[in-house]
Amino acid sequence: MGLLTTAELEEFIRVACKATGYSREQLLKATGLPWEELRRQAPELKAPPAPETMRSRMVRARVPELFIRSVADKDPIACYPLAEVKSFLASKLRVLCLSGGKGTRKSGSAAWGLGQADGGRWIESSHITRVSIEDKDFWKELGRASLLVIDDLGVERRDEKGAFMSGFNELVNGIYTDCRRLIITCNLTPKQFSAEPEAGGYGSRVYDRIREVGRWVTVGGESVRPQMREPGEDG
Repeated sequence: MGLLTTAELEEFIRVACKATGYSREQLLKATGLPWEELRRQAPELKAPPAPETMRSRMVRARVPELFIRSVADKDPIACYPLAEVKSFLASKLRVLCLSGGKGTRKSGSAAWGLGQADGGRWIESSHITRVSIEDKDFWKELGRASLLVIDDLGVERRDEKGAFMSGFNELVNGIYTDCRRLIITCNLTPKQFSAEPEAGGYGSRVYDRIREVGRWVTVGGESVRPQMREPGEDG
């Protein structure tokens, strides 16, 4: 067997990260192998903020208290979604979509990301229509957020006037045109997501933009809720 190509080695690293829960940089450091070129290409990881700093940032972002307790007040559970969020924040990608089953720590990992830098905001997809109509000040904050998390996309109730899709498209278009960053969590397949709105999806245009400037990650595995340290702690 010959030497791996760069592309093959990158795929190996991706699979290893998924299996171990490590970020790309953590995996390279853990192996100790002389992959100097890959080390130079790997994004630099900044020192994590203090827990109290994370908490204050997440409170300002309006992250639910349950997630703050699980990833700011204590060490977050190592998992594949968390490794993907770490890799995303250290990269130049602008969108990360975490898709997978319930209880796989997608939401908790996205919440952790909001604790890493100031200026982020959190909104649950089921609140988009209400906030866009009733809370104009927070809606403006969402439109300026350096990192926006839209959580649990797919559980919202669609309205006949299209208010939800109008608000959702406004947020995504703003992220795209302003070159800001977005994390989406959902339980949808790419086919379900890219279906047109009349078929229950969000449209091929939105999906194509995600693939253009970001990454779609399918989170496999079973729910880790039995490992949760507080009743109801979700992911």
